[in-house]
Amino acid sequence: MDIINSGGHCAVSDLVVTKTYFALQHHYKLPKSEAISALAAMSVENGFVFSPAAVTLLQKHNLGRANPGFADRLIHAEYHASSFPMLSCELTAAKLPQVEVIAGAKVN
Repeated sequence: MDIINSGGHCAVSDLVVTKTYFALQHHYKLPKSEAISALAAMSVENGFVFSPAAVTLLQKHNLGRANPGFADRLIHAEYHASSFPMLSCELTAAKLPQVEVIAGAKVN
């Protein structure tokens, strides 16, 4: 926190946001909605710099109950912001714009 206290900023990558989301649930037993609320609050605090996609996504309501879930939506938001389509093996991802579900894909 010395960096922030001295006026600096800490960049928080989407991977770190996702890992923190899962850590809050697994290690600290927070429900999904509370983990998202904690990250949303952190994303707008001075000193922390989240990606624009993460900041926007974290402001959405009922994200803790969304399907596809938070991590998949964050991945999608990054693709969408870059104007790239997203390929996925998950059928629920088809609910999101510019997503192509890979038919017949097998996951080992």
